[in-house]
Amino acid sequence: MYKSNESYLAESHGLSVGKSHGLRQGRQEGFDDGWTQAVAKMQPQYDAVIRERNELAFALNSLSVIAFSALSSLKNAPPQHRITAAEIYAKEVNRLTRAGSNAPGAIRVVPHTDPALLAHEPDLACLMKRWFEEALALANKHPSSSHSPSP
Repeated sequence: MYKSNESYLAESHGLSVGKSHGLRQGRQEGFDDGWTQAVAKMQPQYDAVIRERNELAFALNSLSVIAFSALSSLKNAPPQHRITAAEIYAKEVNRLTRAGSNAPGAIRVVPHTDPALLAHEPDLACLMKRWFEEALALANKHPSSSHSPSP
């Protein structure tokens, strides 16, 4: 049958290498097919998430323009108007932070300290912080204000 031990070992080795290569190739093809199917299934959802993220970025930019304009207009407002605006801001912040994460419109932290706002709109966050600190200083100078804001 075999002329030598070497020929037997060579054939055995060849068979085992060939068989393992075939098994790996079969598994790889099955893996690739499954991966392709998974990507095809998830791609529309991924694209929708990217579109939503882009839409939210545009919405954030629009809101920052509105907020920046409103805060800038309050810069020259009479002190009582600035104090009233700060009180309204403080009440709304307190209400929305206590609402809980499942409530519509709830916030995590005081808006001008929110990490997402600081990352995306640092100018607006700094303006908001400065405006609020100035309004607090005005409220302390004018004891006629019944409440002092506290976020």
